[in-house]
Amino acid sequence: MADLVGLGKETLFQQTEAAKNVAAVMIASAFEDLLRRMGVELAGVIGRPSLQDVLNALKDKVVLKGGEIGTAQSFLKFRNDSLHADWANVSRAQVDSCTAFIGAMLLRHFS
Repeated sequence: MADLVGLGKETLFQQTEAAKNVAAVMIASAFEDLLRRMGVELAGVIGRPSLQDVLNALKDKVVLKGGEIGTAQSFLKFRNDSLHADWANVSRAQVDSCTAFIGAMLLRHFS
């Protein structure tokens, strides 16, 4: 996950549309990995349910709370758009925001 985030940040510095798209894929993949890891380790999620179900489990166990829930929810769409190459719906700001969210969750739950 750290490699994906690091490469995503590095790629985003190129300031091109193609770089934004590549970074989006890496950050979206890291986001999915983070949610699944949090689900398993912090909410007892078993198997490979949908990310929405993982998010609900994290919410129910109060791992995610307040604004984190809505933020994570919005990144589900970012993840889908990025991994399905729907570039018209992916912005550089989303990539940056998701990167910051991943960093905050890693610090809070895994450091």
